[in-house]
Amino acid sequence: MSQHTPFVRRCASFFFWTGGLLCARLFKFSFMIGSHIAFFSGASCLVPAAALAGQAFPLVGLVRLLSVWSNWGTMRWLPGLCAGLALRAPSRLTHLLIPLACMVLFVAHPIAGQAWFYALFWLVPMIVHGLKPQSLFARALGATFVAHAVGSVVWAYTVPMSPHQWMALVPVVPVERMLMAAGIVAVHTAHAWFVTAAERCWHAIRQSKLVGMQTTE
Repeated sequence: MSQHTPFVRRCASFFFWTGGLLCARLFKFSFMIGSHIAFFSGASCLVPAAALAGQAFPLVGLVRLLSVWSNWGTMRWLPGLCAGLALRAPSRLTHLLIPLACMVLFVAHPIAGQAWFYALFWLVPMIVHGLKPQSLFARALGATFVAHAVGSVVWAYTVPMSPHQWMALVPVVPVERMLMAAGIVAVHTAHAWFVTAAERCWHAIRQSKLVGMQTTE
């Protein structure tokens, strides 16, 4: 391996995540109930995938610079950071304590608590933790429900919503979370391909220069 290879991989990774985040924010695929300006975007998949690759904190800093300091800004980075932590370093904290605390806080809310069964979604990370699957999709699914738990509690305490609105989300959540888990897997695969392609291009360019030097000699 060339001594320049780690540097090339780091540069390729940086450009992938930075460019990917800037582009992903433009792809809004799910409207946040209770808000007229907030959407789930491709960044919801990108931040956890970046954490899996060890690039979460630079991304979170960029998200904060691109977000307005408000409830919407908090919704953009906090759930994704928790999902990234759950995906990269799964533990009792991420898959048991955080979902359990969110369940308690959600049920304790005077309005959201009337749709208490909504919080049962957050049993998914606990099940994933118990099964310890090798599948990246299953792990990503558990992580997205950690993000869902954190985001829902923040939403419940900051955005006025009726119990009927929470109930209306029940059939939407499974589809939304599976799409996000699939998105995380897709981004993770694309990152690996991009870094490998950049590395091959670098070696090809370097090899062509060496051949050119030998030819001139």
